[in-house]
Amino acid sequence: MATQAIPVTPAAAAVVLTIWTALVLYVAGEYGRSQPVPAAWVRPVWLLGALVYLAHVAAAFGIHHAWSHAAAYDYTAARTEAFLGIAWGGGLWANYAFTAVWVAEGVWWRFRPASHARRSPAWTTAIRSVFFFMIANGAVVFVDSSRRLLGVAILAALVWIWRRDAPAGSILTATAPIVGKRRTRRSNRIAPPRSW
Repeated sequence: MATQAIPVTPAAAAVVLTIWTALVLYVAGEYGRSQPVPAAWVRPVWLLGALVYLAHVAAAFGIHHAWSHAAAYDYTAARTEAFLGIAWGGGLWANYAFTAVWVAEGVWWRFRPASHARRSPAWTTAIRSVFFFMIANGAVVFVDSSRRLLGVAILAALVWIWRRDAPAGSILTATAPIVGKRRTRRSNRIAPPRSW
């Protein structure tokens, strides 16, 4: 199965511009979320990233696949075969799941901010892992080489942002935990040691 080239048209450019805009907004939002006291702009920017991502999904389905799941599946299978040698379109379902995660995360943060702020660090790590995996595949692995560097820059920015927000001693922090002190959840602020 050969991958069909998508013609470069203004409509096709909209598909590309919406995803890169969504990713830049996501990174900006993640940066703002990682601050000890997030600014008022953070949630609107992050949510705008989610909305622009939905515009990307709609544009991709409408422009490239004529609103056909079968066409999108076949295209995904052809891209996977060209890269991995396996004609499998299951990555399309991963994209559907990613869309659901991004929307659910945005809805939760928008309508239940207190609950969202109290979520476990494990849940935050799981959500970030989904985003990292999908961005790595969509913005580095399965893109033209000319855009790969932008994808790498986005991933590097996320690692830097999340490293600042990671608990001491986690895989994202390069330093050993601070002895006698602990870091508070979702920030790098140092809290007094717990009394045992």
